[in-house]
Amino acid sequence: MPHTARRSIWPPKCALYWADLGCVLWVTPGRVQDAEAALRRAAQLDPKNATLWGILGIFLFSGAGRPKDAVAALRMSGDLGTDSPHFLVTLGVLLYCE
Repeated sequence: MPHTARRSIWPPKCALYWADLGCVLWVTPGRVQDAEAALRRAAQLDPKNATLWGILGIFLFSGAGRPKDAVAALRMSGDLGTDSPHFLVTLGVLLYCE
């Protein structure tokens, strides 16, 4: 029996795929915008994942140089109950330095 229904595999619907891709692009010269797009896609696919929001926040601060945007993402991570002291300390430093 021929296979008639094709399941789309692109773009992947796995948040961890996009987070991993974003981290790889983060350290690739000239790919900051692509890294941000991938990390935002990860957070969009799994919006209740505190770790993904924390990674996005750290990227926005150290990778994109946008501390105000980083505060919003890190606050989301905190609101969702992150257990990462790294995310919370970074948020605290950014708020202190405002």
